[in-house]
Amino acid sequence: MVNVPAHPPPVRRRVVLVPAPYLVFSAAFLAVSGSLRSGLPDPVATHFGTAGRADGFTSLAALPYVAVALLLIPGAVFAVCVGAFGAERAGAKSLTMRPLIAFAYGVAGFVAVPFLASAARDHAAGRADHRENDPTGQGG
Repeated sequence: MVNVPAHPPPVRRRVVLVPAPYLVFSAAFLAVSGSLRSGLPDPVATHFGTAGRADGFTSLAALPYVAVALLLIPGAVFAVCVGAFGAERAGAKSLTMRPLIAFAYGVAGFVAVPFLASAARDHAAGRADHRENDPTGQGG
């Protein structure tokens, strides 16, 4: 009979938990942008200057790929870092992992929230533009 631990080792658990918010935010962005896709302009504003005006654009077709890549790449990097640093300290309680994991979660939010806000803002701008150009005057 083989003795299998009831709980996975802390390093493996951390490596799985670190990319979790990146996956959740990627799914949220894909759901939001997918549901708003018909109202989004092409190209989509993806960067805004200090005055609040758009100064960077991405095509509507490329937007999901760019957003998901910009979310998943940092998640993978943080997972590798936690795995590498955690494996070094496998026997000891690693207090240095907590700040790194907290930072990884913060970066996930810092990257995802502007993407979601930008999609909502672009959708609102696209709807306003559609209303202005609607010959019936009823809007969309």
